[in-house]
Amino acid sequence: MTDAMQDNEYHGARMYTQSVAADAELLRKAEAAHAILPHRRLRPAISLDGNQWCALYGDNIQDGVAGFGDSTELAMAAFDAAWVARIPDGLMLAYREVCKFNNAARAAGLTP
Repeated sequence: MTDAMQDNEYHGARMYTQSVAADAELLRKAEAAHAILPHRRLRPAISLDGNQWCALYGDNIQDGVAGFGDSTELAMAAFDAAWVARIPDGLMLAYREVCKFNNAARAAGLTP
């Protein structure tokens, strides 16, 4: 094998490795972005409501945040949009949930 062929083979392997690394980085970023979606963090309850799926975070539709869709995926996407549209309300709901959790942990003696 000539030096030129070895150089081409080396550069081809290097470019392939860089491409795989770039693809892995894109996948990692996509997974990280997916993990911060409201429905991934908050895990709303999923139920069938009439002929549509409902993703509900909170005690009821009036006080909570809900999304509806023809599939669970569409309900989750609608939930994400509704959560973002109601950021102040959503932040308050999340804050209440954290407070409930902290109070329960204290009551159970799990925190100092």
